[in-house]
Amino acid sequence: MILVKNLNFSVKNKEILQNINFEWSHGILAIIGGNGSGKSTLLGCLSSSLKTGNDCIFWENKPINQQINHYRRSIGYAPQGRGLYSPLSAIEFLSACAILRCLYSSQTEAEVAHVLKIVGLDSLANTALNHFSGGNLRKLLIAQALLGSPELLILDEPTSEVDITASDLIWSRLKDYAQNHSVIVASHDIKSVLKYADKVVVMSAGQLSKIDSPINFKKYEGGGFDL
Repeated sequence: MILVKNLNFSVKNKEILQNINFEWSHGILAIIGGNGSGKSTLLGCLSSSLKTGNDCIFWENKPINQQINHYRRSIGYAPQGRGLYSPLSAIEFLSACAILRCLYSSQTEAEVAHVLKIVGLDSLANTALNHFSGGNLRKLLIAQALLGSPELLILDEPTSEVDITASDLIWSRLKDYAQNHSVIVASHDIKSVLKYADKVVVMSAGQLSKIDSPINFKKYEGGGFDL
């Protein structure tokens, strides 16, 4: 379980996150909100890629700052940006990520093949990343986050630039994964959020609403909301 207590985050004296409090265990928690509301910053803090000053994020009842290596091995994170223009093939890229995740070499080949199949990229396993579309790069970022079956999966806009068929595939696979794992997703895809998420929370101006049922967010189903 991840627990967040009184999380605040500022950049150059500008407050981005204000008094964030929540906890999450199994299932999909979807964070919705307008552009600039603080969703990506929150996920950056949860992933430990952005450093928080105090002990405000807890994993297994212990501050992540006191167990940072263990925590990072327990999570998978797919940020929003691409940044994957490379001559490496999908297999080569994921194999390198597996080494960074400290997966044993005997597991690497099977693990890479497994995550490529999950996101529907098995047919592009030997294709160089600089030939990938934006949507396929998003899938690849999800694949690297899934390496090692992390206990907590943190995904920022996982289906942006992905067509409807691929989006449904990704969300359905995440739903299956979340039966035994924790998944936190920031997304503008309200229709999919309402279909697949177990709980939903709204972020607005750096503040988080209480966690609630997707049924109470039906008014946002058309998308394009301004919070």
